[in-house]
Amino acid sequence: MCYNISRKVEVRGLSIKAIVFDKDGTLVDYGNFWIPVSKCATEYIFESAGVPLSRVDAHLYDLGVRGDNVDIKSPLAKGDHKGIINLLLGEIKAVRPEATFSEAARLMIEGYGKDSKQKGKVLPTCDNMCDLLKSLRSLGIILALVTSDEISGAEICLEKLGVKELFDEIITAELDKPTKPDPYLMNRFMKKYGLSQSEVIMVGDTETDILFAKNSGVFSVGVGKSAESREYLSLIGASVTMRDISGVYELVRNFK
Repeated sequence: MCYNISRKVEVRGLSIKAIVFDKDGTLVDYGNFWIPVSKCATEYIFESAGVPLSRVDAHLYDLGVRGDNVDIKSPLAKGDHKGIINLLLGEIKAVRPEATFSEAARLMIEGYGKDSKQKGKVLPTCDNMCDLLKSLRSLGIILALVTSDEISGAEICLEKLGVKELFDEIITAELDKPTKPDPYLMNRFMKKYGLSQSEVIMVGDTETDILFAKNSGVFSVGVGKSAESREYLSLIGASVTMRDISGVYELVRNFK
């Protein structure tokens, strides 16, 4: 598996002891999960708000859906809740001008609830993911997951991928505490395991993940299915880019 050095980085000082993975788009195939979930959620929201269902496809495009992929610069990929709510509000206001942001927010929470999430398929982003993670553990690497998802949702996803027992830590946001891209979660993780910045790499597929790594002062791996995605991740500061996480083992071995 080849990877690209996307900017001048100093790798000689690295001694990798831990890898922090993002979840959606990095471990879990983003399109197979979030596109059907968003379609189901949008249909529910539009029916509830009186918006014609003929507008569903246009709204999904505005969210960032492009065929069976999602634009990594889009509100959906970034997890930009405010942006998603504003897009919904625009659709609702077209039929009911008196609609409010709080109403759109309530409908978004309802729409993206448990029923919609059951529509998503939890599939790995690469073949032999379990073997890859086992190989990393055989090198003595601490494996962690960082996500804005709640702990139960993250655990369910890892269980469906068959890799939950391979993770030493599942890092989720704390109430009233900053989340990605603020370095708080990474700093908390490094402190718990006694790790320095040169001993950790962050693997993610979005701008938020790369900025999280940059703000935390750790090496970053940007993963993206398309060349356009990888180029964008490189431009915003990813240390290395690759198509999926299957190249991570080779990368870590080169640091040993």
